[in-house]
Order: sequence, then C-alpha cells, then structure tokens
Amino acid sequence: MLKFFRTIRKKLIEQDNVRKYLLYAIGEILLVVIGILIALQVNNWNEFSKNRNYEIYLLAEVHNNLREDQAFIDEIIQKREKAAYATNRMLSYVPEGTIHQDSISIHLAWVFTFERYYPIGNAYEMLKFSSLQLSNRKLNTQLSRYYEYEQNRAQNGIKDIESFFINIFEGSSTLRRHFEMLDKDVKIIVKDIHDPAFKDVLLSELIPFRDNNAGTLRTLLSFRSINLELIEAIDRELNRLK
Repeated sequence: MLKFFRTIRKKLIEQDNVRKYLLYAIGEILLVVIGILIALQVNNWNEFSKNRNYEIYLLAEVHNNLREDQAFIDEIIQKREKAAYATNRMLSYVPEGTIHQDSISIHLAWVFTFERYYPIGNAYEMLKFSSLQLSNRKLNTQLSRYYEYEQNRAQNGIKDIESFFINIFEGSSTLRRHFEMLDKDVKIIVKDIHDPAFKDVLLSELIPFRDNNAGTLRTLLSFRSINLELIEAIDRELNRLK
C-alpha cells in the first residue's frame, strides 16, 4: 500500500502538476486522519467492552453478597420473631401464675437466643475502590445507601438486643441467678418456677425487652425489604448490560 502511494507521488512530481499533487496530498492526509479516527474508535470500543464486562462481574459479585446477607438476616428475623412470640406468651401466663416448667423452659430459650450480624460487603468494597463508575447512577446511590447506612442501622438494632443479654448475664440483673441450666436455643431450666422473686424479676425484664425486640424486628424487616429491592434492581441492570 505504501509502495502504491509512493509511486503515485513520484509520477505527480515528475509531471510537475502542482494542482493534482496538492489534491493527492490532501487525500493522503484525509486517509491518515480517517485511519487514526478508526483506530481510536476501535480502542474506545475495546475499552468500553472491557469496562462493561468488569461492571457485570462486580454487579454479579455484589448480587451474591446481597443474597448471603439476605439469608443471614432471614435467620436473625426468624429468631427475633420467636423471641417476640415467647415474650408475649410469658407475659400472658406468668402474671396469672399458670407457669409450667416445659413451656417456660422453651420460651426462655427462645427469648435468650442471641446472634451477631456480620455485614457482607466485600464486593461493594471492590466496586467502591475501583476506578469504575456504574452506568446506572441511581443504582450506585442505592448501593451506597445500603452499605454505608442500612447495614449499620441493622447492626445497631441487633446490638441493642446484645446489650439486653449482657445486662442479664453479666450486669446487675438478678434474673440469671434463677437459672439452673442453660442449653442454648433449646431450653433454660429455672430453679423454682413458683418463686415470687423469679416472677417479679422476669416480668421486670420482659416488658422492656418486648419493646426493644419489637423495634429491632421492625428495623430488620425494613432492612430485608431494602435488600430484596436492591437484588431486584441489580437483576434488572444485569439483564440490561448483558
């Protein structure tokens, strides 16, 4: 190709045809410019394709993290719901004095079931510290709110329950001394279920716990709803990108 152009150029110079030579030169410059523009376009397309594939990869990883988070939260919600049920049941029969060892052993175990929440967000951290900008700005805002605010809010709600348990087992509460045996998540045996002191201290702890647990449960249910919405939003975005 270069030999072809050199031949034409040589002939034009030999013919001493300035007009034709200038037109040829302009045409050659235009071809060079067009070639450069095509090369830039190909390079831009390759870069765009590379970024698109990386965006799909990161969003898929975030999606997996959200699913893991969802399973973790579902388990905690289930335990908080059991605690709420057990609390209401005890508040109905303890004041009446109709306490049975089997029932209260199970209900106490459901109440005194504690779980920590460990937020899962390693894929979001990869996204946050990469140079990639998500093409969907609204989704980027949703992700930021979920990981920077909602996860912390859920974690703080669970820590409120932890504080209650610390008070029972390590703090000033006298309820712990009435327990004879603890089998986590299964049963708690009370030394004397008919001891008036036990009933008084149990009621004094259950009433504030009921409200505390209810607040945490509302927070977790709201968090789960936000989690599901975000999973669906990422599903839609992945379908669009692919």
